[in-house]
Amino acid sequence: NTLDYGLYWFGPGNRFEKHSKETPNKYFDKESPNTVIYTHGWEANRINENYRETFNYTLNDSRNGIDIDTADEWLRRGWNVGVFYWDQFSDELSPLVAEAKIYSADGDGKGMRWRTQSGFSTAGSPSGKSIVDLFTDAIEEALLAYAGRLRLVGHSLGSQVVLETSKALALRVDSGLLPPNLLPSRVALMDPYFSLKLPFVNPQDYLPAGAESTGKLAVQTVQALSARGVVFELWKTSPLTQLFGVCDPNIEVNQLCAFVERYPDWIGMSDWQGRHIAAPNLYFNSIGFPPPPTSRKGSSSGSGPSASSTDEEIRELMSLSSRWKTVQVEGMYSFDISEDRFDLVPW
Repeated sequence: NTLDYGLYWFGPGNRFEKHSKETPNKYFDKESPNTVIYTHGWEANRINENYRETFNYTLNDSRNGIDIDTADEWLRRGWNVGVFYWDQFSDELSPLVAEAKIYSADGDGKGMRWRTQSGFSTAGSPSGKSIVDLFTDAIEEALLAYAGRLRLVGHSLGSQVVLETSKALALRVDSGLLPPNLLPSRVALMDPYFSLKLPFVNPQDYLPAGAESTGKLAVQTVQALSARGVVFELWKTSPLTQLFGVCDPNIEVNQLCAFVERYPDWIGMSDWQGRHIAAPNLYFNSIGFPPPPTSRKGSSSGSGPSASSTDEEIRELMSLSSRWKTVQVEGMYSFDISEDRFDLVPW
């Protein structure tokens, strides 16, 4: 029943400590050359379940998850690993209400209310700040003196959060408020969700003036930031974010990113939620393996997308995505990334 949001740094064994500007954080190394920050999506009813997403796959999905802390390999490689939590704000009956808070502190009339175990409250809620404002402020406060590279990873609705936050960081870099290295070098969108704009039902009137829809805004953001050297990867693992009449499939943004269709077939085909949850867990686990081999028309064409891929490899896949998509053809029945292989196939 107390509001808690913000940036947490993770250590080995799924341990964590919240960032504080007053005291150093034992899990953040300002000399590390690389930092990755993850943010979740819609978290309906999670506060009542006393649940908060971490890097332990079993804790994230008790039915399908493997007991592995996927941040550990990143830490062994010298990365700072963080999570921006906004779960009390995103715990809404409808993802549309949570989506509104990403863009506007006024949202759809419900404002920045947050979930308690007995209902909702606005007590202590940040005045006039959207989720993007809060995330951008957290990065500025924690990383202002940091000289390394920044990667952002968003899952589901959190993909919109990292896109808009990347744009906000770019504006602060341009205005001289932030150093250039805090423009993310790479942004990963895990099974991203964009609501479908519909008259009366979902007019998306919480968007900035002139924005056509959340999907179109994402396209514009990827185009603008990729022109500045930011690389984008996008993983699809479920039909959950493609529901007809509910979700914007946003094929255009798919074709701008290094796009991959992954099939987590160790999870039942009807378990859409489990397949959706698999995306960030697969991504963070993939850092410990070489990029998977990829073929086109039966011939080797290089490496497929992975958290371990270099930015240059992801940029090369981006250049192909207008005509080709990367589709998993081996390794679908196991969480073991080493078994994976992909084909490049036409859209």
